[in-house]
Amino acid sequence: MENVWLHPWNFLFAGNISDSGTEKTLLNELVRLEKAMERKLTRTERWFLYKLLQNLQYIIRHDELVIPLLKVYLKIPLIKAITLYKLIETVNSSINRFAQRHPTVLLLDHVSLLHILKL
Repeated sequence: MENVWLHPWNFLFAGNISDSGTEKTLLNELVRLEKAMERKLTRTERWFLYKLLQNLQYIIRHDELVIPLLKVYLKIPLIKAITLYKLIETVNSSINRFAQRHPTVLLLDHVSLLHILKL
């Protein structure tokens, strides 16, 4: 059911990794990504990239979905989106997929559920 409702946004809802060493590595990589972008990122854009760095593996067929997401969300050319995706994929592949995470709870009331079902 989660793939129907949240796909391709499920990476946003995975809990943050609780290991402080991994978190520090991810933050350093985020700085590196921002330099590769050659512009200052907004707070929301940084959060979006941080979640991708941590949780890319949770996106089904991420190789097909992430590049268009980066292009549209960050308003960047396709070539830059491809380069950024490759950097994110490299960082994400070094993260332990089974690392301990802080839990995330998603609450849906009946109004939200009806709205989602209409989509």
